Amino acid sequence: MTLRLPPLLAGLIVAAAQFGCATGYQRADQTTDVAADTSARLDKAGAQVDAVLAALDGVVAAKGGDLRPPFTKFGDEADRTESAVESARTRAVDLRKRVGEHLDSWSQEAKAISNPELKQASAARREKARASADRVVEGMDKVTAASDIFLTDVKDLRTFLRSDLTAHGVDAAAPAIKKVGSDGQALKKTIDTVQDSIKQLRSELASPVQPPPPPPPAMQPATPASSPTKADQNK
Repeated sequence: MTLRLPPLLAGLIVAAAQFGCATGYQRADQTTDVAADTSARLDKAGAQVDAVLAALDGVVAAKGGDLRPPFTKFGDEADRTESAVESARTRAVDLRKRVGEHLDSWSQEAKAISNPELKQASAARREKARASADRVVEGMDKVTAASDIFLTDVKDLRTFLRSDLTAHGVDAAAPAIKKVGSDGQALKKTIDTVQDSIKQLRSELASPVQPPPPPPPAMQPATPASSPTKADQNK
């Protein structure tokens, strides 16, 4: 009987096997790729914080008129923000695992070094990379805490306004609206801090990849010679 694995699980197993069989710098490249993806997802989460705050401003600005369209936009942006934050947090967990595996393999490979100076230098470099990784982990813990506060604020405000979508309701929610704004800015600040830590980690683990040269310019088709006109033939 042949056991067939789901495609996603099979892909994860293959990726793990490839990571385990990779050389040191290949593992580092793979780890920094995950770090870059984590950074991109954090960028998206930060942009979504701005988007949901702008949508909330739209609700406040419309309190003298029809609040339904801006409130709907606020809800849509809230859903996108929650999804973007969760995506970044999930990828950061993967980054933490990859960094740990890379540092463990690096330590094992260093045991084969007989030169004491190189062995000491390798240990010092690993500790520096580990310290950078620890700062990323600490930073993501702060992002998680700040995002939990912010998303709870947004959810509570959304629930409140859903039941009282009136100018009076918006006025009554003014303190909560102000808190959403301040907590959103606090979340963005923690994202900026962890982005700096990720950038430092990437520089510790791998050198930049030289981009490929641009393709040569496309050949322009030759312009066909024009046929002589009847007037030219009569000259």
